[in-house]
Amino acid sequence: MSGMSALLDRLSGRTLAIVVALLLVGATLVTFVGGSGGDRTVSAHFSRAVAIYPGSEVRLMGVRIGTVDAVVPEGESVRVEMTYDSAYKLPADAKAAIITPTLVADRFVQLGPAFTSGKVLADGADIPLPDTGTPVELDRIYRGLADLSTALGPNGANKKGALSALLSSGADALRGQGALANDTLLNMSKAVQAFGDNSGALFSSVRQLSELTSTLAANDSVVTQFIGDLSGVSAQLAGERGELSRALASLSRVVTTVRGFVKNNKAALTSNIRDLTTVLGALAKERDSLGTALQLAPLGLGNLTLAYDVKSGTIGSRVQFGPTVQSLGNVLCDIVVNSRVPNPGLACQVLKALTAPLAQRGSDLAAGIQIPGIKLGKSAKSGSGQRAILGGS
Repeated sequence: MSGMSALLDRLSGRTLAIVVALLLVGATLVTFVGGSGGDRTVSAHFSRAVAIYPGSEVRLMGVRIGTVDAVVPEGESVRVEMTYDSAYKLPADAKAAIITPTLVADRFVQLGPAFTSGKVLADGADIPLPDTGTPVELDRIYRGLADLSTALGPNGANKKGALSALLSSGADALRGQGALANDTLLNMSKAVQAFGDNSGALFSSVRQLSELTSTLAANDSVVTQFIGDLSGVSAQLAGERGELSRALASLSRVVTTVRGFVKNNKAALTSNIRDLTTVLGALAKERDSLGTALQLAPLGLGNLTLAYDVKSGTIGSRVQFGPTVQSLGNVLCDIVVNSRVPNPGLACQVLKALTAPLAQRGSDLAAGIQIPGIKLGKSAKSGSGQRAILGGS
């Protein structure tokens, strides 16, 4: 009997050792083969963390991957520290939200989105407050509904039956207008969709409008002065509306008269405008000459004023014929050539031979040489002497 007991004791010891060994092997397989490779930590800041406690679940796309370790209030936010299985990767820009599946179920922290590519969220990373979300609490919903019912109740908007009258009038107005209301809602839906499709242009217009209002606000004094001046002008025009009315009536009659005149003289006006266009074109072509004349005209008029002799009532002038007389043969030759006279070369020789004596006398006159038959005094080189010789006034 004692031998049987010893055998059972030895078997129990062996069985216990085998069970312990199997448990150790299983734990090792779970640790190394299961792919966990350890845990990672992450923290997230929420505006509030109602019904989140240490041990609450941490999920990724609804799958549990870890638990909450601690909930620490920090001023205006709450830091929730979490541990999750490192086998699950999270993107570097991961976000967190507290989820309430039902009214009675426990809340959990949902991480996301799922990792696809790019940088991985580092171990010990912190998700800031702008990247987290919290659910609306049921008591806040109840409080909002209570405030709304109070505002619309007999102690609020419906104190004198205004809300009841509005609902009654609305019911009367919409009775039998179901199809029209349906079309209205459809059109509103299309309008909202159109706004959505053109949101870029709409937002650009809003931004430009914002810049305009900012500019007006920055120049408030100038805008105020402009509005004041505009108000003054409007008041002045309002005070003179009788005169303005009569002026506009007269202008209307003038326009009617001009329209009749143009209608009756259309051909003549067309011809005159065409001629005027020709004249303006000619003036445009001669704008250089006109410019020169306008520049030299004041000088010429000034010289004319200085040349006028008040005592004799004459205009003194000094005419120089010397250069013209000296080249008289060339001048006549050019006339012959331009006139296409037959054998112009012979004609030029004859003219130059005939005008040679005159050219010589012109040279002598220009040099102040005494010419036989003409007596030159001491003023021969002066303007008065030349006027006497050449017969100028």
